[in-house]
Amino acid sequence: MFPDMIDDDNQPAPENIPTDDDNNNNIFTEWGHSGNCFRAMDGGQAVKPKLLNIPRELVPTLLQLFEIFFFKEFVNAVIIVETSKRLSNDNQRPLSYGEFLRWIGVWLFLATIEGPDRLDFWSLGEIDMFDGAPFRLNHIMSRNRFEAILKAIFYSDREPPPYKDPFWEVRQMLEEWNHNMTEQFTPGWVSCLDESMSPWTNKYTCPGWMFVPRKPHPFGNEYHNVCCSLCGILWSLELVEGKDAPQQAPKPRFSNLGNTVGLMLRVLSPIFAKGLVVILDSGFCVLKGIVELKKRGVYASALIKKRRYWPKFIRGEEIKQHFNNKQVGDCDAWKGSMDEVKFHVYAMKEPDYVMSLMSTYGTNQRKGKVTRREWIENRQKQQTSFQYPEVVGNHFLFRHSVDDHNNKRHSPISIEETWGTKWWPNRVFAFLLAVTEINVSLAATFFFGQLQLGQIAFRKKLARALIFNEYFDDESDISPDAKRRRTRDRGHNLSTLPRGRKFSGVRIVKSASDYPQHKCTSCTKRVRTYCSCTPGVYRCGECFGYHLACQENNLSTPS
Repeated sequence: MFPDMIDDDNQPAPENIPTDDDNNNNIFTEWGHSGNCFRAMDGGQAVKPKLLNIPRELVPTLLQLFEIFFFKEFVNAVIIVETSKRLSNDNQRPLSYGEFLRWIGVWLFLATIEGPDRLDFWSLGEIDMFDGAPFRLNHIMSRNRFEAILKAIFYSDREPPPYKDPFWEVRQMLEEWNHNMTEQFTPGWVSCLDESMSPWTNKYTCPGWMFVPRKPHPFGNEYHNVCCSLCGILWSLELVEGKDAPQQAPKPRFSNLGNTVGLMLRVLSPIFAKGLVVILDSGFCVLKGIVELKKRGVYASALIKKRRYWPKFIRGEEIKQHFNNKQVGDCDAWKGSMDEVKFHVYAMKEPDYVMSLMSTYGTNQRKGKVTRREWIENRQKQQTSFQYPEVVGNHFLFRHSVDDHNNKRHSPISIEETWGTKWWPNRVFAFLLAVTEINVSLAATFFFGQLQLGQIAFRKKLARALIFNEYFDDESDISPDAKRRRTRDRGHNLSTLPRGRKFSGVRIVKSASDYPQHKCTSCTKRVRTYCSCTPGVYRCGECFGYHLACQENNLSTPS
């Protein structure tokens, strides 16, 4: 086994390594379930996720959504200030917030195509469909300015600690990202905790580098992430530091409770005392962990899996024996209590094993769709159909939330891998940028009913919103011809209002009907379309063409 390899499919959690007194416990009582859910008895509700700082009637633009999820205050107070200092040292003008957004937009736009070298996008040669980049960015930002910002970018205003800490340049950024998500978003009633990978192949230039062979991207940094299972938004994360964690640094919160338990409590602390549920895979199957979460008002279920040993306190062989004479699909619950916290081990008979979960919520009530099992027994094909018990069904339904977020981030083109860099903090920043992009896409669809686009199509829309943002007005490094091209490209798109929306002034708000019709500003047609340069002004297709012609010739059009 490689020294940096993490075999988290088979290695037990540190808290689950057996000790001499493991079997001398009386935490389990009898099999059976009363039918009462501990969470329901405590008043738990099926709450929906919420954006905390957006008025209910407001439909934000993509730029506004991006600012909500991408720690705007930290960007202005730290990243722009520290980057501007380094730009000034190189005799470059300071970085503004609008220019920073444009720079990010360029990165997103670069990540819509694979193959060309980055410098090809600023080539002065003609566009060739068989060679080089398919478009140019000179009229957006000069190559010299783009590279100057890349060279100067910095992510912390803290002084380095007096001890060796390879993570100090990104600690503040990660903390602020988590803090911003807590301030802006609260998840729905169920979330999922799982791992993610951020690719990096060189172990010598990557603090916390790991090799996790079961992952699609096995080399790089591992993060523990929490996603809301209702809307998919990733709202909490922690970088795994591993053996590179500085020994002299203050111990993380809750570390006295053990590595796995401490991790669980830290990433889930934003939902303490909210009565929400978290779904855990077998890597977090530590009974002490779900008990400590329950003490803090968080309910959890974790898949029980034998990793060399059964998880501590779990008498796995007795569970299997209990189901020896039961039929496929049969279920039962084993009552238990630890530190005066009640829980159950829910188990269900499968054709070739017994699935079991430890849980502080739920019942054995059958819910959801009917599932089917087929197997061979005594050379005869057998089959049966049944509904999952509640806790088992929720596990299957919500366990992929983080994996789904990861797949959107990596496919079809990864922002992290597009941003070729040798300075590791840039990769952490690119990871947060990629996570934010997915969050913005999910929020636009879930909360505001926007049409779900393919990831590349959405990335282009977001890149456009950032490049042509309302904060940027410095064009000192752009040639006059490029300025004219940018004016033409800036915002003349015939757009259609989303379903159930209308304009109130220039804001998109909810409407009483799904498809309200409005009179075109220049004719009598009833439409739902408008030019993106003038939100609030309805235009039909023909009048939009006239509007474009007038803009090209600097003539006025009705508004």
